[in-house]
Amino acid sequence: MGFLQEQVGDKWYNFLKDILPEFSKDWKKIVAEYKKAKCYPEKDNIFRAFKEVDLEDVKVVLIGQDPYHDGVATGLI
Repeated sequence: MGFLQEQVGDKWYNFLKDILPEFSKDWKKIVAEYKKAKCYPEKDNIFRAFKEVDLEDVKVVLIGQDPYHDGVATGLI
């Protein structure tokens, strides 16, 4: 089992696997940013929403970026 599959679980992984080649490029950039500076949410919470929400319960997904410079990002907000 790979890192992403461990983080998001089998159902989410199977749903997302078609975009993984593109995600791989972005993930390398994300890892590099975490090495250079303090980033939020904490690295362990990046995929928290996938762990806490079953794929079957999702109706809409909004993807965006909000600046959380004070450490309040939890991986859910």
